[in-house]
Amino acid sequence: TAPFSGIDRGMWASKNSSASEALAKNPNEIHYVFLEGAAGVGKTTLTSKLQKMGYTVHFEGFVELCKAYPQYPPTSTLMTLKWSQFLITAMEDGRKRHEKGEIKDGVMFFDRSLLTPAIY
Repeated sequence: TAPFSGIDRGMWASKNSSASEALAKNPNEIHYVFLEGAAGVGKTTLTSKLQKMGYTVHFEGFVELCKAYPQYPPTSTLMTLKWSQFLITAMEDGRKRHEKGEIKDGVMFFDRSLLTPAIY
């Protein structure tokens, strides 16, 4: 079966999908999957289900970051840079965990992306 079988309503990455191909071609590399979309579309629901299935998920921290730096508007260049730094650090931490064999199927999911400040 594909690595993501068991998600709601039978959705999964098919064996013919580019994600499955990337996993098969590069099994020793970590793969990052970023979910993006408006509030309430189901990103957290999906990533929570993936986490219950044993996958590594990095949950959104953008709202908390905005609260920590109220002097910067959410769409400002400085907030974009802070958010990017936050995600890159999480990606680097994920890579280190992957090297230790701690990341299931070599896939790490993110409940937001580098685009978040632009669309928030």
